[in-house]
Amino acid sequence: MTTASIKQSCGFASRICLVAVALSGMSIPTSPAFAHHSTAMYNYRLTKVLSGTVRQFQWTNPHSFIQIVVTNSKGKPEEWSIECGAPTTMSMTGWTRDSLKVGDKVKISVAPLRDGSNGGTLRHVTLSNGKVLHGAADNLKSDALGRPSGIDLPTLPKK
Repeated sequence: MTTASIKQSCGFASRICLVAVALSGMSIPTSPAFAHHSTAMYNYRLTKVLSGTVRQFQWTNPHSFIQIVVTNSKGKPEEWSIECGAPTTMSMTGWTRDSLKVGDKVKISVAPLRDGSNGGTLRHVTLSNGKVLHGAADNLKSDALGRPSGIDLPTLPKK
């Protein structure tokens, strides 16, 4: 093999490698969109306020969850599952993995599930000390049909 043919084959391989890297890099920004689910199951036109006790706080990706036990109108305990944002997003509005502990008494505002089952997406939580922690749904705007139509980003607390 001559020096010229080696240079030619290395140049071709380098170009192919460059194209492959560029194409794979272009797919990265769209990956999370394919993995995300719809929020159509939540009724953003309604807000339901739940007072109860934290049974579990799951600080996990892609969504955190709060399990809360409330007393229903018949005096019976029932569990609600509240979907929250990702820890990264929640931490930007003051949340930490220690924001809620098992046994905490809280008041939670949610956009409830449309089917009426015990669940929703977090609007905000009021802790027993009065501190309020916000979720993304607290800032969602909805159109006349209750579909999310935009978001007002919260102002971060001053330190």
